[in-house]
Amino acid sequence: RSAIPDSYSSVDQGWVTEVKSQQTCASCAAFTAVAAMEICFAKVTGVHGDYSEQQLLDCGKGYKGRTWGCEGAWPDAYFQFLFEKQGGQLVHESQAPYKNKEGQCDSNTPSYNQGAKVTGEYSTYKGDEELIKKLVYKYGGAAITAQVKGTIQEYKGGIFTGCTNDHAEDHAMVVVGY
Repeated sequence: RSAIPDSYSSVDQGWVTEVKSQQTCASCAAFTAVAAMEICFAKVTGVHGDYSEQQLLDCGKGYKGRTWGCEGAWPDAYFQFLFEKQGGQLVHESQAPYKNKEGQCDSNTPSYNQGAKVTGEYSTYKGDEELIKKLVYKYGGAAITAQVKGTIQEYKGGIFTGCTNDHAEDHAMVVVGY
């Protein structure tokens, strides 16, 4: 309920790791979920982690009928999967490196404990800019979905003003500042 600042950047705080490429596998939701957790965990612990997107693709595929591996997913389903099925723990990138394709789940891979874990998730389809700002300030980042085909797919910088409101989300990403 406290007031949030007029501007905020998790990049400036040092919590955002470098951008990774999903390559040709439509795994943006896995990358979004992992990036949001890495930022939040760094904010909470002061330690940077490098978690595995591949773990989500391989072990989380099909979860609640909302994760489809290289065919896409809803980011909140991966948060739910981690909380409900993995005890909130992720594995390190070095234990399950990204392959740009789906693979077999190795449930024996040890989790990487950086001192934080997923304890739940919050999702809404009625969010607005004010809610996103509050979530970014509280957690360091907010996972969102948006339509990028024909809109921000060619975005190069500056303030983007070409948003649509046709609910045709086709990409997930993390907002890390405002």
